[in-house]
Amino acid sequence: MSNIVHANAWDTNDTQVFIGLGLGRDEIFKYNLVNNEGSRQVGFDTEDVVRTFDFSPVMADLVAYGHRSGVFTLRKFGESPMHIFKPEISRKCNTITFSTNGLVATGYDKHKQIDSLLVYDAGSLSKEPLVSTCSMDPVYTAKFVNSMPHSLIYGTGRAIREYDTRSGSTVYSLSTNLSTGIKSNLFDNNIFASCGGVGSVGIWDRRMLNNSTHAVNPGSNANSTVADPLLVIPRALPDAEASFRFSNSSPNEIGCLHSNAHIRRYKLSRTTELYSENDSYFVEKVFDVKTNTDKVTAFDYATDVNNDELMFVCIRQSGTVFTMPVSEPLSNIYFDPSNNFKSLKLPQKLVEIGPHMTSTDLATLDSVFQSDSSAEESVNESESESESDGESIKKVQRPNEDRKSISRLLQSDINSVMQHRALAGYSLTPDHNAGLVEQSPSLKAAWNYISKQLSFDYLSDNEVDLRFAGVIGVWRGLSADSLKLRCKDGKPSGKAVDLAVKQAVRKAGRLVYTYVEDDAFLYRQLCLRLCGWDFGLPELESKLLELEERKQFEKAAGWALFHNNVGRAVESLAKSRRKSHRLMATAVSGYHMYKNVSNNNIWREQCRRLASEAGTPYLRAIFAFVADGSWLDVVDDPSLPLTERLGIALRFLPKKEVSKFLSSLQTRALNSGDLESLVLTGMAHQTVKLFQTYADRSGDVQTVALLACYGFPQYFTDTIVDQWLTEYKLLLNAWQYYPQRAKLDICRTRLRTELHKENRAFRGTINSESTQAFLRCSYCHKLVNSLPLGSNGVWNKCPHCNYALPPCGVCAMQLGPCLDDKEESDRWPTFCLNCNHGFHSVHARQWFKRYNACPVQNCTCLCGLTFI
Repeated sequence: MSNIVHANAWDTNDTQVFIGLGLGRDEIFKYNLVNNEGSRQVGFDTEDVVRTFDFSPVMADLVAYGHRSGVFTLRKFGESPMHIFKPEISRKCNTITFSTNGLVATGYDKHKQIDSLLVYDAGSLSKEPLVSTCSMDPVYTAKFVNSMPHSLIYGTGRAIREYDTRSGSTVYSLSTNLSTGIKSNLFDNNIFASCGGVGSVGIWDRRMLNNSTHAVNPGSNANSTVADPLLVIPRALPDAEASFRFSNSSPNEIGCLHSNAHIRRYKLSRTTELYSENDSYFVEKVFDVKTNTDKVTAFDYATDVNNDELMFVCIRQSGTVFTMPVSEPLSNIYFDPSNNFKSLKLPQKLVEIGPHMTSTDLATLDSVFQSDSSAEESVNESESESESDGESIKKVQRPNEDRKSISRLLQSDINSVMQHRALAGYSLTPDHNAGLVEQSPSLKAAWNYISKQLSFDYLSDNEVDLRFAGVIGVWRGLSADSLKLRCKDGKPSGKAVDLAVKQAVRKAGRLVYTYVEDDAFLYRQLCLRLCGWDFGLPELESKLLELEERKQFEKAAGWALFHNNVGRAVESLAKSRRKSHRLMATAVSGYHMYKNVSNNNIWREQCRRLASEAGTPYLRAIFAFVADGSWLDVVDDPSLPLTERLGIALRFLPKKEVSKFLSSLQTRALNSGDLESLVLTGMAHQTVKLFQTYADRSGDVQTVALLACYGFPQYFTDTIVDQWLTEYKLLLNAWQYYPQRAKLDICRTRLRTELHKENRAFRGTINSESTQAFLRCSYCHKLVNSLPLGSNGVWNKCPHCNYALPPCGVCAMQLGPCLDDKEESDRWPTFCLNCNHGFHSVHARQWFKRYNACPVQNCTCLCGLTFI
């Protein structure tokens, strides 16, 4: 995996320096952060795949890196290797670390006759080690103590030891499974961290370890002692090789790459135990920071030089480096005597949030109070000077814009969002819903997918209904339960899906372009159509011309490449007026010259660097492919739209690679809750987890309830879906959106009938929503489920006792006679549920539009307040 480390010893006043290990682990480069603007600097290719590296804290630009063969090299950026150290016997070099007095230590796998821990003089030409120890165990990690260069802490996989290079003795040896990934605290020489087990991180204090265990024979763990760390953070890391760091700006913070999309910050604190001289550590606060991509493999701390705030520098799997600011949460919140909600972020800086505050994310609120110099110039200041210990305190009153910001923020609360959508008609009309969620690309993609699936008749006009099967369902095959529901006769045969796929592809007509033609060719064809690639090569040119007319030259070039037409991609870039596009077109045109050349050359190296540095996904995809001719590098870029990555995989990858790629995509989709992944999962049992993850992260029960209607219970069953629908209906009732709730019930029954109008096995199980209102005869008190038609063709009497319907409270005419000049809905009798008086619907609307009182004489009911 790619890696990045903050070379803090190389920092200057305006530059922060980071050392990165690029894609393939065969390139080491510098990344400079100048005034918060990052740029990739000079680097060099290594002789072999790099397993470990470190930077010198005393000599700028000097790095050491080791390989699988055990060879490790000292080299300066911009220069050829200074020293190459080769071991007597080939074995893995697991760790390298520099000291502040010019020593470099290396740790290796164990060998019967050779020590595993070697210490060299980095400034000497001698290749003989100064220190050689640890003959019985491998050394997986090592770290010199910052200001004590003679003390070396290392981990063997079963123990942590400290070795004194001056005396040649082991200071202590501790048996523990937290013995990998040793990291030192820049602010405290005695504190270090390690990891192990199932992703646990331990915090240690050397002083306590030194008191517990004394001199131990070097290279032996016979006298080792089992000791507990000051603090163990369980499950902090996804695996033993995940990135974690001590903060370089706070002595009591440690950050862990909790997943490829989250960095978890642990704020530590320590307290002195009663009747003890030892300090104890505990986790005071935990904050999660989203990285906005699920491809981060390592990170390190940086500082925003403009306002002295925290930043992260992260590296993706592809080797691309990006910076990410981090907003600190509010430090203090309280209510004032007037019941106003107040925030105290910095000392002596009070900000009024306002009364009637609703529940919302305080971390989001914090962004409202980020003030810069331009904001402070417009603030209305009322200064009162008071002398307290010689300090002047300024009270700043924020302008009314903050109140407006809070109002806008509360409008973005998910409760308000769901209300606005419901009033705007957010229900079971996919095209209308897609228009309502224009600002959310994932939601829009989900509703567009639903709309297209409903319009693809060739998916349903077969013995097996393949609508909403998803790419995974078609490629892998449907489960037995799902297949039974999708078969029209309810009795699926063994080759029912194969036959349905053949029928669907035949009915779809034209073939879609695929580079691979194997036994899964028809499945590739159908899956490409599910992804939206339902056009062939003849239609491609018109698509490209349309993109070029909209000035989307990069996307046009990408689409041409995705159809294996590099020449057309060059043509699209050359049509742009931007000089950078024309230069890139010239660079890509070298593909035809070098595509059959297997060895590396300057052109390929430049293309690889452009692939990692390009700002847009399509340019990255183009250069990634032309550099190595591998589609795996392209489909692995999460910034490309999911449907396009699926299209590339289905066109070019072998069958096994497609299956592997789809499995990895499915795992990420279910864990991220991205609803764009519906095209991948379809409507199946695993989709419930996708919806649940989305609902957990967004609180949007409205969307998951509506989307689930297209699959439940037609294609899968799960009690949690019933709970979503019930909760959403209760919300509509609580908001008094009764028409929207009723429309949902009607549309849901209609949808289920439409989806399975040809499914004889399922059609009989479709029931309308349970009746929610009843009509009871006021004379015989029996329920009236249906009313007999009178001579004028309208309902007018009870079917049980033939008692006529009561008169209208407004016109005094019997309820039921035809009103020829009105619509049919105006004839329907309407009753007040409080006083039970009835009215013609049209008369009730006209009366209660002006009055709230019941029109029936001597009735004191305020019927108008109950009518919608």
